[in-house]
Amino acid sequence: MTKAVQGEPTPNAEGTAPQSKKVRLSADIDPDLYRELASWCQDVAFQLGRTRVQHVWAIRALINELLEDNALEVRIIERIQEDLEV
Repeated sequence: MTKAVQGEPTPNAEGTAPQSKKVRLSADIDPDLYRELASWCQDVAFQLGRTRVQHVWAIRALINELLEDNALEVRIIERIQEDLEV
């Protein structure tokens, strides 16, 4: 899998100029999973001495870690496979 480097533009599928605007991503998640994410972000905010940590900051960090860490990539692929088998 080709890895994108944060901050560097990547060509689109047609090989033309890269997209310069951020792309909006949305997902529907279970209420319990959302509460866990919100709680985790609140805990991290406390650890960092901030009033809050936005959910999107956590998601962006997770995506960057996924793209940089081969072991994490394998675990995520396995999790997706397990979820698809249910």
